[in-house]
Amino acid sequence: MLNFLDVLKPYGHWFLRVGLAAIFLYHGLTKFPVAESMAVMMDLPLVLVYLLATMETIGGILILVGGMGMELATKLAGAIFTIVMAGAI
Repeated sequence: MLNFLDVLKPYGHWFLRVGLAAIFLYHGLTKFPVAESMAVMMDLPLVLVYLLATMETIGGILILVGGMGMELATKLAGAIFTIVMAGAI
């Protein structure tokens, strides 16, 4: 059993990356079609809702790209997610 897990060790970070990227991509991409109603509901400017959806989508993509060896992409995604989550608080 432990040998099986050792084989998966190099790919372990992908489980986290795919999960996090899926969450942010889902939430970002589903905001675009309903941006106007969401802006009215949350009493925010429409531009801010589009900016939020774009940041979530780009951050999700950067998390996946960062797994392919581009460390800067992961760091940028972390910075984007920090801004998004600070706004959510």
